[in-house]
Amino acid sequence: MSAIAAVLICDVMDSREVPAFKETRDTTLQGLSEAHRAQGWIAAPYAVTAWDEFQGLAAEVRAAPRAMWSLITAFYPMHLRIGIGIGPVEAELAGGAPLNEAATGEAFFRARAALDRVTGGRDPRYDPTAQAAAGDREVELFLNTTLHLLGTLVARATPSQWQVVLEFERAGRQDRVAEALGKAESTVSRALKRAYYWQMIGAVESMSEYLGLRYPAAADERPGKRA
Repeated sequence: MSAIAAVLICDVMDSREVPAFKETRDTTLQGLSEAHRAQGWIAAPYAVTAWDEFQGLAAEVRAAPRAMWSLITAFYPMHLRIGIGIGPVEAELAGGAPLNEAATGEAFFRARAALDRVTGGRDPRYDPTAQAAAGDREVELFLNTTLHLLGTLVARATPSQWQVVLEFERAGRQDRVAEALGKAESTVSRALKRAYYWQMIGAVESMSEYLGLRYPAAADERPGKRA
């Protein structure tokens, strides 16, 4: 069957400079596949399609921004560039074949085109982390404006601020972050604020809510579900 879905195609920048990249990539994607499927964010495990590239299929369109943010944080300090495509997908996921063999459709083609815009450097005004293509001008305007702002904030955060951000993503409470890192809780709070963490999370949640309103899919309309 064909359903409207969101696809993420991710490219790891400068992967040849990362020690033991293949092992790190595979371990990270295995853990994320398990976690994101348990959270209902993706419809199938992430599939590696090239040395430094992998793809994922969101279980619902609105889950794509949350999955994207989790990928960005999980791969840090590696830098991801991400293409998000929204459109029809045909998928037969029950057989256990890798995603790149079990699914196809316009969303994959749009995700590829969006990634090409990110990695191709075609717009000198931006150095975005992610780009979206949806075949809908209004959706693309909202998503890409938000994604460009998010990418700017991601790039501005310092390594020490990222240390706090990543620990907060894991622990979920500032007092636990302070204990884990041996810092004062006020220092943790300032680091999150100066990293614009709350604005980054706000951008992700705004995109998720917007996509949920634009693409409210019933359970039997999700990718890979039979009618």
